[in-house]
Amino acid sequence: MNSRTKGVRVMLDPAKTVQYPRLHAWFLKTEKVAHPEVISILLRAEESVYTWEIFDLDVPEKPRKKIAIC
Repeated sequence: MNSRTKGVRVMLDPAKTVQYPRLHAWFLKTEKVAHPEVISILLRAEESVYTWEIFDLDVPEKPRKKIAIC
């Protein structure tokens, strides 16, 4: 039997990255931007470049482990 829980999906939002031209170019792959620069921009931008949504998630029941002595 599965159980249900809430999940959160976080996405880098291109409608919001447009405020940061170098990040936007990297995200859309229109320019090569070094990863350290991208990380620096993301840290400065904080939450302003992300969109998130809460959703219901089915979590499958874990099968019981069978331990045997050989």
